[in-house]
Amino acid sequence: MKSISLQNGIFITLLFISHVLYSCTRKINNPSNANGGQYNNIIQVTQPTPQAQNVPVQPIFAWQPYPDAVKYDIYWGTSTDNLQLNTYSANLIVPGDTIRNSIQFNYSTIYYWQVKAKDAHGVVLASSDINSFSIRDASNIPNPLSASPGVAINNLLYFISGLSVKGANPNTSSLFFNTNTGIWATLQTSINFTPLVYFATALVNDSIFVAGGNTNGVSSALFKVYNPHNNMWTVLNNATFIPRQSFVGIAMGNKLYFVGGNYQDGMGGNTDTNAVQIYNKHTSLWSTITPAQGFTAREGFVGFNYGGKLYFIGGKNKNGLVNTIEVYDTLTNTWSVANNQNFIARYGCSADIINNDIYVAGGITEGDTVSNVFQKYDVLNQKWFNLSNNLMKSRAYLSANIVNNNLYLIGGQDNQGNPMNVVQIYNIQNDQWQ
Repeated sequence: MKSISLQNGIFITLLFISHVLYSCTRKINNPSNANGGQYNNIIQVTQPTPQAQNVPVQPIFAWQPYPDAVKYDIYWGTSTDNLQLNTYSANLIVPGDTIRNSIQFNYSTIYYWQVKAKDAHGVVLASSDINSFSIRDASNIPNPLSASPGVAINNLLYFISGLSVKGANPNTSSLFFNTNTGIWATLQTSINFTPLVYFATALVNDSIFVAGGNTNGVSSALFKVYNPHNNMWTVLNNATFIPRQSFVGIAMGNKLYFVGGNYQDGMGGNTDTNAVQIYNKHTSLWSTITPAQGFTAREGFVGFNYGGKLYFIGGKNKNGLVNTIEVYDTLTNTWSVANNQNFIARYGCSADIINNDIYVAGGITEGDTVSNVFQKYDVLNQKWFNLSNNLMKSRAYLSANIVNNNLYLIGGQDNQGNPMNVVQIYNIQNDQWQ
């Protein structure tokens, strides 16, 4: 019995010594665990490099692999005191130890980040230093730009022609803006391209349909489609299309709706129209909604499809500003009026839609004043809300496009009608201007 007790005592003693040695080894290799998470085993980061400048808004995170690590956590924030684990990267097994981030960061902002390596049991083996990097500024447009409604395809914004100098002819080239990098580039002019302004666009499967507009002071009957993948223009059937400008194009299924607008004959005459024309993309044929009695003739307005209903907001005609919100139900072929309480009437505004909300920015209000009015229309509940506009520059005939929860307000013209080269960004989720 004494022999067994002695053996048990020796076994327990050896087990205790082993545990002490293991604990000491852990503390030597990783003294942070006992004092708040500061690790002496350092992971070397390679991208973004420490204190990197002009980092794209969707940065790539990379680091040197750490021995025995099978999982990594990445933390980032706008100060060293608020580093938070991103749920998408928690315990992420990183092939090649690189994360191509899918979250868009804010322009002109300094961020801090840290990566921690874990073993298969979730024990932290090492961490990097907390490093900083600066997201690049959103570049202003290379040249002033107005009267060119932007079209968003993935992370790129396309701007066809437009106006860069007051009173001049439309631009003979087009631009695109990469929202990931904040960089502008010029599209090479291709055959069948026509310089114009105040035209309508409709996007279908990455193809940009362009209709009407004004070229050399005369309203156009132009109707073409642009393929950005091969930079090619194709002329389409415009046999019955009504020449006009400052109108709306909306794509829905196989049909393109072109609504309202103004006709200028180049000799001082101009007429607003309430015409609603439909182009069938499959048959290449035109039809007309007759009569369009529920739609008020107007120009300089915006329109959107929501749940099979087309909403038309703002604009002006010979009687002044139009403050009615008119709705066309494509299923029942009927018109109705939506709530316009708190809507600030204006024309030359721009807008885009996300989920149930239409964001309407800028425009020309009563007294022909170019404004910085910024409103949101909740389509589902038919309510208007005034939004923070303290940083928004007053402008009209700008472009408004939503990409990754950011509303890009690009170009426009000032009170004197001069095109502007300003780019401003509103973060919808955080209700913040960048």
